[in-house]
Amino acid sequence: MTNCLPNDLNDKIRRTAELIAKAGRVVVFTGAGVSTESGIPDFRSPGGLWSKFDPDDFTIERFLYSPETRKKQWNFFLDGGIFAQAQPNAAHKAIAWLEAIGKLTCVITQNIDNLHQKAGNSPAKVYELHGNMKWLKCLDCFERYPLEDILAQFRGSEEVPPVGAARAF
Repeated sequence: MTNCLPNDLNDKIRRTAELIAKAGRVVVFTGAGVSTESGIPDFRSPGGLWSKFDPDDFTIERFLYSPETRKKQWNFFLDGGIFAQAQPNAAHKAIAWLEAIGKLTCVITQNIDNLHQKAGNSPAKVYELHGNMKWLKCLDCFERYPLEDILAQFRGSEEVPPVGAARAF
């Protein structure tokens, strides 16, 4: 069987596998690129999230002080779209396999898509720098709530959850 990968890529994969085999433990750091194969666009590429949204709408200041921004983000949650349908790809599964064989210390990710957990990584080993689309956090009490619970409460309504009123949840 002929290998369809370029020789330099084969060499990089082989060297990486050798390093992992020799290592006692491994830490994996991922960003948007690991999930593009799962159908989640990155931020800056053509068709990426920044072509659909203003990057400034994703700052905490804009979220706190702009009802329009909160409404846009809430509509994004209601739609569910790409995050709800996405499934782990080979990279996510390989990282989960590293945990299964006892090599993985942790995954540090910038992604909010929950695909590492869907692939089989223990939530306790996944450190999400920007949070996770499965949860919302009250900015008053800092309690986490399942996104699905909040969606059920507000779905079909023009109302947007308040910025920090945990009482509403």
